[in-house]
Amino acid sequence: MTLRNGIGIISIFLMAVVLHVNAYASDPAGQVLAVKKEVIRIRDNSSENAKPLMQLQMKDAVETKANSRTKLFFSDDSILNMSELSRVEVEEYIYSNESKRSKSVYRLIDGSLQVVVGRSDLEVHTSTAVAAARGTKFIMWSRIAKNGKKIDEETREECIMALEGQVELKLKEELITKDTKKKRLFVNEGDIGCVTAGSLVDIRPAGSADRAEWTSKFPTLYSSIPTVTAPAAFAPVAVIGADFPTPPDMGQEPETPNTSPVTVEIVHPQ
Repeated sequence: MTLRNGIGIISIFLMAVVLHVNAYASDPAGQVLAVKKEVIRIRDNSSENAKPLMQLQMKDAVETKANSRTKLFFSDDSILNMSELSRVEVEEYIYSNESKRSKSVYRLIDGSLQVVVGRSDLEVHTSTAVAAARGTKFIMWSRIAKNGKKIDEETREECIMALEGQVELKLKEELITKDTKKKRLFVNEGDIGCVTAGSLVDIRPAGSADRAEWTSKFPTLYSSIPTVTAPAAFAPVAVIGADFPTPPDMGQEPETPNTSPVTVEIVHPQ
């Protein structure tokens, strides 16, 4: 093979890789499932108000404003619930149709997330930590203020509270030195693990105050995507109140029962 032919083959291969990556990057990774108040989707330095059924691609970011929340649903059945004043970026999302599993990486830039891990190897990255999980449920937060008081950036607190299963919490590679004593922790259900000032802190049980503080940030957020089901000829028809339409069957986590008034209409054959 001549040098010219070899260079030509390499060029074609690199072009194919670039085209594949570009095509993949434009594929939808998930969608916005529900929105409360002001939520923004950022793509390619442009932003617009998020709304149900809006698609999410790799490198998209989602931001919630004050008193706002959103629920994001991904192709592997993973769900990200974002509390107010939070920002998350879809950093990497690779889905395999063959295995029906994915590898997903999300960057929590600020705020907090409640994560329900679906059929994926899922990671959430912050400025200092990585949370890695499979088939679990956890809350992760990154903040520079506590009890209303500003904390120095150097003492930013980044923690996870495992709600189900086990979550691995590890330091970012660039923060590990020869003097680092702990590189990773395994946080089990009911425990909290944190990274503070670039160092891992020992695991501790989540107290009642911890649970109250963080679970209160993620009250049930019903899907605002309406569903319409044609009634059977002899079946009762349940009409759900307009305030809380029935969420679509999309693998989201169990939600509290709908307490909206229900009217039952009996349909008789003609």
